Amino acid sequence: MLQDLMDTDLIAHADGDNARDLSDRRSVTSNVWLFMGVIIAWIVKKQPDTLLHSNGSEVRSLFASVLHSNIIRKRFADIGYPIKGGVPTAEDNQSTIKEVLKDRLTPAVRHIDVLIT
Repeated sequence: MLQDLMDTDLIAHADGDNARDLSDRRSVTSNVWLFMGVIIAWIVKKQPDTLLHSNGSEVRSLFASVLHSNIIRKRFADIGYPIKGGVPTAEDNQSTIKEVLKDRLTPAVRHIDVLIT
């Protein structure tokens, strides 16, 4: 699986850290993008509010990663290097991976979606 990711041009890594900031208990989003193994962009940002569970902060981080991956793909297309297919995104939270693989909105994800929009 890891070797398959390494064979692609652009890879994203997403991580959400639930309530990490001790002063206000807000979660932190961390995203990194690699192009041919070299870091080309990263984001480390506090989330706007604290969610009740770690899955919420992970889903927010994954959502941010997908949005920025689309922007990065467009920039590569602008310079004449279109990225074919999707951008593989690595996620370390098993609960979040299960939610994404269900391919439908569950009550937890629906609740997070209302908060994001």
